[in-house]
Amino acid sequence: MRTRRNNWSPNLVRALVAFLKGHTRLSPFRRNVLSLFGLQIINYAAPLVTLPYLVRVLGPERFGLLAFAQATVQYFVLITEYGFNLSASRQIAIHRSSPQNLGRIFWSTLTVKCLLAAIGFAVLVALTQTFHRFEEESAVYLATFLKVLGYALLPGWYLLGREKMPQIAAAQAAATLISVVAIFSLVDTESDYVLAATLQSANLLLAAAIGHVMVLRVAPVRWQMPSLSSLGTELKQGWHVFVATMSTSLYTNTNVFVLGLFAGSTAVGYFSAADKVVRAVQGMFTPITEAMYPRINAVASRSRDEALQFVSRGIRWLLFGTGIAAVTLFVFADPILRLVLGGKFQEAIGLARVMSILPPILTLDSIFGVQILLSFGFRREYARVVVGGGILNVALLVPLTWTYGASGTASTVVLTEIVIVGVMLFILRQYGLDPWRGQIRASPRGL
Repeated sequence: MRTRRNNWSPNLVRALVAFLKGHTRLSPFRRNVLSLFGLQIINYAAPLVTLPYLVRVLGPERFGLLAFAQATVQYFVLITEYGFNLSASRQIAIHRSSPQNLGRIFWSTLTVKCLLAAIGFAVLVALTQTFHRFEEESAVYLATFLKVLGYALLPGWYLLGREKMPQIAAAQAAATLISVVAIFSLVDTESDYVLAATLQSANLLLAAAIGHVMVLRVAPVRWQMPSLSSLGTELKQGWHVFVATMSTSLYTNTNVFVLGLFAGSTAVGYFSAADKVVRAVQGMFTPITEAMYPRINAVASRSRDEALQFVSRGIRWLLFGTGIAAVTLFVFADPILRLVLGGKFQEAIGLARVMSILPPILTLDSIFGVQILLSFGFRREYARVVVGGGILNVALLVPLTWTYGASGTASTVVLTEIVIVGVMLFILRQYGLDPWRGQIRASPRGL
């Protein structure tokens, strides 16, 4: 049985690549949307396939430990990414016709990411040698850190800026499929939790290797020795996005971390399982917003009116789709989570209902913040909103989690996201930006 599964993997990868290559006649935007949809289907189908298996094999405690390790390592991912997925891809989209600038941005960004990953590894090793909680399970944290190395080397930000997403989508999809097959083939008992962490993280290294081959084939870039000034420029370009991203972790990643400290691994297991289901629902719509970002930046560089009209054409359809998904998840949370998670995770059902409103809220967060504020150059305003949201989240998280456990953590996530979206909409109106009608009106603050 296992041999047959392994034999299917190359055929699935070849089929996916052929599918992605078959849409070369479409416009770049539509091709990118289709490619990202294909990748997103695999990226979210993979957890939905492996999640029922892992929660049953590992159990709530080991699954919670794995989730806690991933939450810890995610801080190093955020530092390594440094917001380059948005800031560097934006620069690539703007300078796509200048080979010299493309080379400077590419090699400088890649160098900075590798340096940040090296610093992160040194910090993680120090943690595993200093604190007992990390030392006794150091193998899990070191195995999960492979994810950081993968993100450091993955050239997705470059191909996104060049609107060459079919290629990076194929690379990541192939690596994900191989990881899924390996998990089902090799993870058999509760004691295999370190192996599970390795297989879930190492696939990004494979995706990065394939991604660089794709860069050479479809979007080659000139070699340039990064200078200290160019490294500093890229760090400066990504600073506001980095601050916003790290602040975002205060109401995403930190929730799992604090819950683990207050309530233990089992509570983390329940919350993480429910959160993964909710995020999987939201992830069905992420390809559209991701593909919109480079196109909006390219359009906004010549006309903000056209860019805002482009946004308005998609916002209603996105809200309609995410709204239906949210209602479905709330009403059918019981059978959905029982099917996905099994009978040991009944406490996750209520948590999923609390967080079922997140898909439309997170969609508005992305549209107001990333698609408009960042694309229109309001990086400082965006960073301030997200930093404020992070502070609010921590202020709510500690007392609510201490008092109500996982339910308090879920409520904190929802309340924080609602406040952030409301503040972003207020800022847009202050600048005369109407995302619903796609119009720019006169305002006291101006543009």
